[in-house]
Amino acid sequence: MKKILYSLFLISLWGCTSQGNKSQSDFVLETSEDVSKLPTSTENGINIKVESPLPEIKASELIAEYEYIPLETNIESFMGQLNNVTFYEDYIYVHDIEGNIICIFDRNGRYLNKVGIKGDGPGEFTTLLLNMEIDPFTKRMLVYDQGLRKILYFSLKGDYLFSRDINLRMDGSFQVISPNRIVVHIPKSDHNFHLGKMDSYRIIMLDSLLKVSGYGHLYDDNVESTYSPPVFPHSSEGVLYNPIFTTDFYSVTSKAIDLKYHIDYSNFANPINSDKIAEMNDSKEIIKYLLSSTYTLIDPVETSDFFWFRTYPQNNENRFYTYYDKQAKRHLSFRKIIPDIDFAFNYILSNCDDYIVAEVNVSTLKALAESCKQGLVKGKKENMEMIEKLKDDDNSVLVLFKLKPLKRYEYQQK
Repeated sequence: MKKILYSLFLISLWGCTSQGNKSQSDFVLETSEDVSKLPTSTENGINIKVESPLPEIKASELIAEYEYIPLETNIESFMGQLNNVTFYEDYIYVHDIEGNIICIFDRNGRYLNKVGIKGDGPGEFTTLLLNMEIDPFTKRMLVYDQGLRKILYFSLKGDYLFSRDINLRMDGSFQVISPNRIVVHIPKSDHNFHLGKMDSYRIIMLDSLLKVSGYGHLYDDNVESTYSPPVFPHSSEGVLYNPIFTTDFYSVTSKAIDLKYHIDYSNFANPINSDKIAEMNDSKEIIKYLLSSTYTLIDPVETSDFFWFRTYPQNNENRFYTYYDKQAKRHLSFRKIIPDIDFAFNYILSNCDDYIVAEVNVSTLKALAESCKQGLVKGKKENMEMIEKLKDDDNSVLVLFKLKPLKRYEYQQK
């Protein structure tokens, strides 16, 4: 619950700070030579009709492979609230939104460098560091400075290179989709009037100079809303887009926006309805409705084999996980994982190729090790040795895991 409340606080904070330090008159529309409208298709998406979840499932029945990566803790790398983790080549990039820093580790968790010094100098930040992405085409790290309305460019090692102005208001969500294209998300409440008709669309495409080169997805997410969660879930299959207040997930390319998954909550009370939200006139009314609805939030992840998401039923009681097996074309929902092996996690963060990436705090691992000592859980020697070395105030540990295919799952979901 603490994670949920903190996440909702951050979401509201992003919405409240989304206008940054620039006034509307400071923005000048800059476009590429050809500005294209991205067609949006709502056909042919996979419908995932969620059923009542199993009360529990054993970890050994769910998890195919897993490994832990402890993140080195020192005065430079001490972190609070992990918000995003990206694996790329030999590096792990960890965005700590509480400390407003990005720490860079090697693949074994050894600390290398950090980005996020507050100040007015080159490579320094002014306010909330909302998001970072790796550009695999130029091999650079891109970081969005909310106050200056700039994207700052760094080398993969964290060395500052240069920055560019971004002439629109955005909520911090962006993705690199091709060698010369970035897509950003602009909520209606950001009032990008200088974009003209494009202000009615939620996806804006920029070229490498951050000039507008395209737009897509005509959608009303309510101008009164201050609710602005991340809309690009982590995916190893390209850019995935989840419009605010919907349970739809689209594939986004430089050519089109196509529905990929629809989460069907017709079996549950009060599934979220974006049309109802569009008619509301107050941000508090919107949040109240959201909390009384059934919806997905925070941690959807897609790998090449699976699509994993979490359901928040009405009033956020009895939350549960679901994963969809793309090969078997089946899905499984469950409320609780019973640890019969030394596997545990607290929060889902991202993916690394075919692995889902989560964090697990030290206290959870210590309790797991105690269960192993009591013979209640089967533990690996290397994992027990790792946990034994952890101190109570060390950084959270990353856990990477693969799911078992559903065709091998013995039980039928009721």
